[in-house]
Amino acid sequence: MSFLADDLLEGRDAGTRGYDITARYVAAELEAMGLEAAGDDGSFFQMVPLRRATLDEHESSLTIVYDGQPRPLHFGEDFVLDAPFRERQSRVRAPLVFVGYGASAPELD
Repeated sequence: MSFLADDLLEGRDAGTRGYDITARYVAAELEAMGLEAAGDDGSFFQMVPLRRATLDEHESSLTIVYDGQPRPLHFGEDFVLDAPFRERQSRVRAPLVFVGYGASAPELD
């Protein structure tokens, strides 16, 4: 486990050098245990198509309109987003409801 968690593997993100090193390491360990490969072409590997999405922080924005006045928020300070996989651009027009801070502390009411 210490090898798999090592910074040498650069996070093991799919499609990266660290991922490839990790996959080869795991395959070698499985083979050393005497397990039979069941992947593509009798190997321990199976090709799987992957999608990648990245978020362009400079093109991302969030504006709240209150009493007819737009109030732009600042990425990273006021809000964060996740990169969408299906749409190139997302727009939402909806009422906003405050539902708390995401913490449950009944002792603090």
